[in-house]
Amino acid sequence: DPIVEVKVDTLNWVIKNVTTKLDTLKLFQIENFYDTYDNKYYMPKRSIVKYFIKDKKFFNWLNKDAGNIIGKNAAMPENNSTVEGTIIVDYKKYKINKGIKDKVFN
Repeated sequence: DPIVEVKVDTLNWVIKNVTTKLDTLKLFQIENFYDTYDNKYYMPKRSIVKYFIKDKKFFNWLNKDAGNIIGKNAAMPENNSTVEGTIIVDYKKYKINKGIKDKVFN
């Protein structure tokens, strides 16, 4: 069973970090960064997801896909390797409570 560790900023009540492990092997980690918008709303600014995969079937599927992207003759790691990757999500152009009447939140 995987273990999920969640770190919360209790001053702003937001999730700062989530890490999922299987035994001692880290599967993925999400780190969230926040900023103040419209001088009063504390909202996500960026999320960085790092994943670490050591599953043979999934690895083979990624290898096949990566070969199409980086070229057929590119050197691929062995099947027993860990696939690591990073996904970055930037949050922009917030529309905070635009078009929603305040009474909806009461």
